Amino acid sequence: MPQINLYLIAYDISADRDRSKCSALLEDLGGRRINKSVFEVLMPAADAEDLMLQLSELLDPTSDSVACYPVCHACYGRAWWWPEAPGPWPDAVRSV
Repeated sequence: MPQINLYLIAYDISADRDRSKCSALLEDLGGRRINKSVFEVLMPAADAEDLMLQLSELLDPTSDSVACYPVCHACYGRAWWWPEAPGPWPDAVRSV
């Protein structure tokens, strides 16, 4: 079984249609929306690379952007939320 990592994915996509496709793709992967254009997604590293390729196909390189940040266990543990935390670090996730 591949090791699962937590990724923070943020995007800035100008076209409504492409932005909707992006959020639908992330939601289909089980991503948790933490802002209008920011998701937390649990997935193997190989899937993260494939996801970035899929997302890049939706982008207009002159106006859009997407970033994928791996989040380690220690950093997640130091994060804070307001008004409430989304929940504990999932046991299935490894520290990057």
